[in-house]
Amino acid sequence: MMKKITSWAKMLIFVLVGALSLTSCDKDDMKAANLDGTWEGDFFMEYLSPSGILYHAKSTMIRFDQKPFKNYGVGYQIDYYPKGCPVLIAFHEFDWSVEDGIVTMVYPTEPELNIRIYDYRMSSTSFHGVIEKGASKTAFSLDKVEDPDWGEYSDRVGTYYYAKPRTAAEADSVSVE
Repeated sequence: MMKKITSWAKMLIFVLVGALSLTSCDKDDMKAANLDGTWEGDFFMEYLSPSGILYHAKSTMIRFDQKPFKNYGVGYQIDYYPKGCPVLIAFHEFDWSVEDGIVTMVYPTEPELNIRIYDYRMSSTSFHGVIEKGASKTAFSLDKVEDPDWGEYSDRVGTYYYAKPRTAAEADSVSVE
């Protein structure tokens, strides 16, 4: 009788541990999922011309593409500079991650642009806070302009989920029957 109870207890512990490990979702994963999409606003990017004039980007568009079920991904950034600046548009690629709540953006071909964002507020529509680049800190403010629209497809192995682009206007629209 005691052997049966011990056996059942071991099986119950095994099932509980398995179930808990499959259902865990940490805060970094949730923040990464929220970052996924396209953001636009003031990211305080600068361009120093050969003549020594410093230009501030008038707007920046950033695309965060999250790796499925991960707290990291790849990204693309476009900085728009005002008329008169020798560079009107600058394009950058970066790798990003969220670890312990800190968003890190690493620009492999432009390491001088690498940043950390740890003092911020983020919702499904806005992302603002402080960028840390080396010893300097600068405020930023971005609004989400495109959000993934999750769909699903099936194949011989199982059901998968994917994101197709959806504009902010579509996200805010409500259909009336």
